[in-house]
Amino acid sequence: MQSPNGLANSRPGIADAVPAAHITCPRLNMTSDQTPQKRFPAMCCEEPFRVFFPLGLSCGVIGLVLWPLFIWGAIPLYPGLIHARLMIEGFMGAFIIGFLGTAGPRLTSARFFSATEVGSLLALHLASTAAHLAGRLAIGDALFSATIVLLILFFGRRLASCDELPPPAFVLVGFGLVNGAAGAAMTAWATFGPS
Repeated sequence: MQSPNGLANSRPGIADAVPAAHITCPRLNMTSDQTPQKRFPAMCCEEPFRVFFPLGLSCGVIGLVLWPLFIWGAIPLYPGLIHARLMIEGFMGAFIIGFLGTAGPRLTSARFFSATEVGSLLALHLASTAAHLAGRLAIGDALFSATIVLLILFFGRRLASCDELPPPAFVLVGFGLVNGAAGAAMTAWATFGPS
């Protein structure tokens, strides 16, 4: 065998001794050129950012597009309040859910979210965004508050059953979530409640 510099190489490498197709992984009963492929729903349970980050980006783009549509006369309503809700509750809310749903279980050594949990958070977030786009701001705020409360409950169950304490800065995450849920609930109440 010749080396790149033209000299004879008397010691064959591992790759020369055993072809890659014959290296097996006994635990998975697979050859090295095959990798286990997870299905997308399973990946979204382990890493909810895969579905919530694109959703948040979409909310942000829609929130921005409202302004040119209003200026060109395509939509009759002033989009100021809808824009604010889409950017805060739609855009930022989706990134918060996606990040915490992915990093939270890893930081606390807790189990990943289930498909039911991710699906319920996704359904509430989509319903909240749809309500805002329809101009039903109070309903959208109430649904967003319910989404954050549900996220808190999912994390609370995991923290109660995990062996490790979360990082100390996680207290700030808890306060932020409680404030977000309370703020959205108070905004919905100000619209729905007695005047």
